Parts: sequence; C-alpha cells; structure tokens
Amino acid sequence: NYSPSSNGKEASGKLIHVLRFLNGALPYADDARIRIRFGEGCLGLLGGGDGKTKRKGEVSTEVVKETLMTLLSCLEKTEREQELDEDDDDVMTRKTSGAAMGGAEEVPKFAARSLAFLLQHRPNNANSAAGGGDINVVYGRCLSACMEQMLGKSRNRDDGNEEV
Repeated sequence: NYSPSSNGKEASGKLIHVLRFLNGALPYADDARIRIRFGEGCLGLLGGGDGKTKRKGEVSTEVVKETLMTLLSCLEKTEREQELDEDDDDVMTRKTSGAAMGGAEEVPKFAARSLAFLLQHRPNNANSAAGGGDINVVYGRCLSACMEQMLGKSRNRDDGNEEV
C-alpha cells in the first residue's frame, strides 16, 4: 500500500526512487516488449491493481506523477525509433528494424490500451491545487504520446504524400 497515511512515506519514497530510475532507463531499452511490460505495470499502479479491490487511501501526488512520467517513457519513441522513422524510405532499413525492435507491432496496441485507460482513469490528484499542474502536464503528454504511437507510420506516409 503506497498511500500517504499508512507508513507510506518510506514505502512511497522507495517506489518513487524506482520509478525515477525506470523513467531514466526505459528510453534506452531496445526491445519494445520491455517498455510495454513496464507500461502495463504503470497502468496497474495507477488503477490500483486489478480494479476489483478498493484502496483505503489515495495514492500520493508524487507517486502518481512519477508513475505517469514512467508511463510516458514507455510510450515515447526512442531515439533509435525516431531515426528508423526518418530512414523509412529505405526498404532494407524497414526489414532489419522490425527484427531488431522486438515487439514493435505491439506498441500501437499498447498505446490504444493506455489511451483508453488514461481517459477512463484520470488521476484525481490532477484536479487538486497542490501539484495538480505538474500532473496535468504529464497526463497531457501521455495522451499525446499514445496518439503519436497509434498514428505512427500511417501519419508519416501521409506527410510524404503531401509533399508530392
């Protein structure tokens, strides 16, 4: 239980530390399945687990913010993915990128699940005065990253057609 009232300061502090580490490390994960798995964990943390049990306390604002930041790291394109998108005209690059980026076809599906979850489970803390602004910004960036991943290559192809 990571609520602020139940000896949660120490537990919340440890969780925040782990989330900050993951936030910094996940952009370097070269396999999309790793990011998806941690992203699913973030969604579970934001949703309070399986959704069947009620939690006694609200999750602290800092835990919600760091969880959203970690989810954002899972959703945003890595530098390598951005480079591959830019070099998308090269057929050989496309063939090798799919094999090297394990689970890349699952990313748009995960982004769709994340978008649906985020729209249904907007963090309550985002409406509070203390720290709500930071959470709103990260929440919005998560929504934007979901849309970017869902549109992905089809958007890039549309952009190319407009230039012709």
